[in-house]
Amino acid sequence: MILNLAILLLIAVGLLLTQNPLMLLGLLLLRDLPYQLAAMQLQAEDEPSNPIGFTT
Repeated sequence: MILNLAILLLIAVGLLLTQNPLMLLGLLLLRDLPYQLAAMQLQAEDEPSNPIGFTT
């Protein structure tokens, strides 16, 4: 919840400070960032760290 509000605040400040249209391109990537980070964390917890070629 707090992360979503921080992202919205960052978007608002970015749009007020710059008139660069490339800022909007960055927003496309920023929108999915919390979900990608959560998926990476879940994936890291599920997979044990085994050397390549070895299975358990």
